Amino acid sequence: MKFICALFSILMLHSCNSSTKNAHQSLLDNLVGAWQMDLEGGILREEWKAKGDLLLGTTAMLDQYGDRKENEKMRLSIEDDQLIYEAIVNGHNEGKGVKFALTKYDADNHSYQFENHQHDFPTKIFYQFKSNLELYAVVSGNIEGKEQKIEFNYKKSK
Repeated sequence: MKFICALFSILMLHSCNSSTKNAHQSLLDNLVGAWQMDLEGGILREEWKAKGDLLLGTTAMLDQYGDRKENEKMRLSIEDDQLIYEAIVNGHNEGKGVKFALTKYDADNHSYQFENHQHDFPTKIFYQFKSNLELYAVVSGNIEGKEQKIEFNYKKSK
């Protein structure tokens, strides 16, 4: 019986590691590049680059004059066999990163959900590839007792 329990534990651990690695590889394959959406007064642009096993990203606002203002830096990495999304937002949290752990990965739906319920807002970050050229993202959480979300509909930039 101990052998069966040990074998089951090893298989479950391998399954978790495999799922994390599959989600990570899928993000490496699909997220790299520039994604943008039009906003009033400019363009919101999210750019991702692979650096080894890391994905490094930035979010910036481009105004109608082409001036760029970086808002946020992001990092996707594997820590302790878990896929972690880390965000460093300019002017928030004393410049320290906030980590969100992958809680849901749906390979068929091409979606990824990261959560950190200790953070004020957002507590969830969601990405879904609608196609190779369309990326839907949502940040959500509770503000003053009310569930709020901000949606982003990105198109792949050339």
